[in-house]
Amino acid sequence: MSSTQRVESINAVIYKYVNSHSTLMECFNGIQSMLLSELQKAEYRDYLENLPFTIGSSSAIRIFPDIIELLKSSLTDEIFRIQKAQMDICFEYFFRLIPSNQYETCDEVRIYYPT
Repeated sequence: MSSTQRVESINAVIYKYVNSHSTLMECFNGIQSMLLSELQKAEYRDYLENLPFTIGSSSAIRIFPDIIELLKSSLTDEIFRIQKAQMDICFEYFFRLIPSNQYETCDEVRIYYPT
């Protein structure tokens, strides 16, 4: 979040709570809530940046176009981007090719099915 956006967010909270009917505690709690929300969004962005792969596809748009349009019209831009990234992550996977000289090792792996 840019510093201008942060200032605007804090200003919005202050304008909401600084009036003759609000207490100082209500103003403080409003600012704390806004900062917590900002922190959660920053932590999520860090999480996405630290994934072992990049989200290169837009699978969600191809598979769920109606849902994507509904989300886009219902959510804020930032929340929509987070939700769409989550949907795209569901279609991503990390893989590694197994060299042909290790095929026998793969045949020895047994799958355990609990009874």
